[in-house]
Amino acid sequence: MPIDNEPRALAVDLLSNVLNYIKQSTPTRTDGKATQGYVYSVLRVGQMISPADYAQPWSPIGGTPADTATAQQPPADPAAAATAAAQKAAQQANTKRALRATFNVENLVDTMLVVTNDETLETYSGGGRHLGFAYHEILQAMEALPTPPRSADDQARLDAAQKVLWNADGTPTPLYATYTRNQTAFATAQANYTLKSVQLVADPDTADQAELLLRPEQAKVQQAQDQWKTQGAPDVEAALAAIESLGVSLEQGAIMDARKLYEAWNIPVLNVPGASMPYSFVLPSTWAAFDKDDSGWTQLTIKQDEYTSHYDSHSYNVNVGGWNGESESTSGDLGLSICGFGFNGSYSEADSNSHSESSSDSKDGSSFKNDATNLTIDFEYGLCQIARPWMMTDLFRLQNWYLKGEKANVISTGKVDDQVGDEKALLPMFPTHFLVIRNVNISTSHWGSDGQTLRDYYEKHSNSAEEHSSSVGGGVEVPVFGPLCLDAGASHSESGYSGSYSDESGGTYSNDYKAHFDGTTLTVRGAQIVAWLSEVLPACPPKDDPALAAK
Repeated sequence: MPIDNEPRALAVDLLSNVLNYIKQSTPTRTDGKATQGYVYSVLRVGQMISPADYAQPWSPIGGTPADTATAQQPPADPAAAATAAAQKAAQQANTKRALRATFNVENLVDTMLVVTNDETLETYSGGGRHLGFAYHEILQAMEALPTPPRSADDQARLDAAQKVLWNADGTPTPLYATYTRNQTAFATAQANYTLKSVQLVADPDTADQAELLLRPEQAKVQQAQDQWKTQGAPDVEAALAAIESLGVSLEQGAIMDARKLYEAWNIPVLNVPGASMPYSFVLPSTWAAFDKDDSGWTQLTIKQDEYTSHYDSHSYNVNVGGWNGESESTSGDLGLSICGFGFNGSYSEADSNSHSESSSDSKDGSSFKNDATNLTIDFEYGLCQIARPWMMTDLFRLQNWYLKGEKANVISTGKVDDQVGDEKALLPMFPTHFLVIRNVNISTSHWGSDGQTLRDYYEKHSNSAEEHSSSVGGGVEVPVFGPLCLDAGASHSESGYSGSYSDESGGTYSNDYKAHFDGTTLTVRGAQIVAWLSEVLPACPPKDDPALAAK
């Protein structure tokens, strides 16, 4: 089939490349075949990411990033007090921004997606569902099957060990109390030895003789260890080993540990009493900062001969992410499909089997003819990993447990096809990665009539101080290209999200993440999410609640 139009062909090739990248990133078995249970969810239009909203978030381990911006110091001031106040204000502002970024990231990756098998993205109706909430409620309802009674020999060992360690009233026995005192004394002697060694080595007058000067402290460590090990330590440690070796069931221990882990990572939300969210983060940490290039982003350039060859070979019957070049139902208010440039708003499309002229029904009459030729697109892309330290998915692979009041497999059936569109499953899958495209440049010297349409749109937007003013572009909202959002930027710093924000060192950080058109090149500086990769949970819980059978 001959090429329909070049913008459409370029969009198809772009989408094909990024989807193949996702699929090649999924785990494979030892025989080389892809593992089952992964769902690709492609956005119809990419989600624009503002660095001020997501970049450089706060971390409970690392605190607030202080050295990540290429910034200026606060203005010089002869009064030291004024300078210190300015620095403190900048630090406070950056801390608040970092906390907001953490909150935004947590919300971004907390959304549950509906299982689909056609690579479309679908969210749950009625306001959506949240991963952290579902996981927490599942944890609370988890119960391990009761373990069989201990043998007489095991119970006798347990009773004997308890008598070595504890009195009948629950207080430590004299032997165990002596053991713990000696253990603490040994640890204290070790700490004193380390502290003294650091002091002696740091002093030039004693560094050369530190080994000799440390001998008294070394002797104290040895004496403390001897006292600990010779005053009943073997009996106490044998009793401890007997109790700990008997243990609890695997499921009981795992459920207990998972609940502790969740609570440990459930971070309070600042200034919102009683509110908390499980802490999540994204790797690489600079994923939202489009001017950072230290994470191994992949560069891709597609030229005219490449996209026309791909298009002629595969036609444009591409049904991925809800895009289908031959669809006859591409009119209405759902946004333009993969037919090249176009506005996300009311539009209609002529018969795409013969040509692909789309017209906007916007108030200003803007329209795209898709007559640009000799296009070149280059961009960076990468698959970002979602890390949830509070989520122990190992639980879902254990065998002897159930959910209170529920049947088996109410969390997930473990299969994609029989959960498509199912809103009843408690947690059928969870997102593990998302695909980010950034720093997009689409260029040609042959824009045709589309070039004038782009110039008109961006000129109107740059003259407005509103991000989505109804006076800009009539009823048109956002131009799109295939899966890419080309929302307009503005030339003056007061408009929209354009401009910058400051870090705690007082410097500015570029935040102009929107699209710009200079007559030759259409540039999208920022990052945008274009697809999600999710993993389907194994079939679980494995058992019905025994109480259901009794009823």
